[in-house]
Amino acid sequence: MLMADESSFLFFFVLIQILGLLSLAGARLAETSRWHRFFRGAFLLCLTGVGVATMLAVGCHSGWWICCSATLAIMAVGSVFDLGRTTPAPAY
Repeated sequence: MLMADESSFLFFFVLIQILGLLSLAGARLAETSRWHRFFRGAFLLCLTGVGVATMLAVGCHSGWWICCSATLAIMAVGSVFDLGRTTPAPAY
């Protein structure tokens, strides 16, 4: 198994977090946007990537695990957070 240190993964940690947050913003676009399907797929890939980055950060005893796990939590909550786009059911 290759020994990895924090500096070798630093660029990966930063890049995947930025891509993850951008894909979250893109996935929250209106469904009528033609980019919605692309960002939805990119979001799922980035969510997996941020999860892997979190595990790598913990595995190499890096302090970056806190940032990675916070980004993972933001992405998980942001994906299911209801922004109130749906119309409410009419009251009787």
